[in-house]
Amino acid sequence: MSVSTTGRPRGFSRATLTFIRKRVLVPLAVFVPLGYFLPKTLLFFGICGIYDIARNRRLDATIVRRYFLGNGIGSWVLSPFNVLMDILTLPYINKGTYRLEDLPAGHQQWKYIQTIGISVFNRKSSTSRHFGPLRATLRMLYNINDMTDRAAFIVVGDKVNYWCENKLFIFDDTLAHQSFNETEERRYCLFVDITRPSLMNGVMVAVVRLICLVARPFNRGFYRYWKIVQR
Repeated sequence: MSVSTTGRPRGFSRATLTFIRKRVLVPLAVFVPLGYFLPKTLLFFGICGIYDIARNRRLDATIVRRYFLGNGIGSWVLSPFNVLMDILTLPYINKGTYRLEDLPAGHQQWKYIQTIGISVFNRKSSTSRHFGPLRATLRMLYNINDMTDRAAFIVVGDKVNYWCENKLFIFDDTLAHQSFNETEERRYCLFVDITRPSLMNGVMVAVVRLICLVARPFNRGFYRYWKIVQR
């Protein structure tokens, strides 16, 4: 009597195999060669990444995994640049989330605006928890239409902003954040990027404009659902 088997080994579901591939095999394939051939480089990026991710409040294993192995890996790659931005903006300490009055008087005016975008959140939809890539600017969100209940909100660390209560929210979008619209109506949101407060504002403006120039070829794909106005 002969016995033959087909398919994946019994006891290993598709989800299990996907987990092993993403969480074990891919990290080993990436980090083992880097650790062997470029140990100092990996150590440098590791230190910058640890500093970067440690700024998040309510830090948990999911945020760490997403940052180093998920949708935050781009932020990790750019972490040395973002650390430099934190140095250039001293003595203004990054607060993470802001009220308008937390900003210097000059930064409460339109002249520090660098980009403006309009986005529409469909009803009963939300984003995944994600990280912005660069820390040369602060993100200002303004909810254009009036929301009627607390089922539309944004979460940044331990801060929750309900759009029915506060239509303006300012934050460092390189922190892990997630937006929710569990209402039955669309939510129209204005995205505004302003240069971070700094004693060297000219340098910050030049950095932002260089970033816009470099990123322009990618804007069509990344911002395909947005209307963008760039100064």
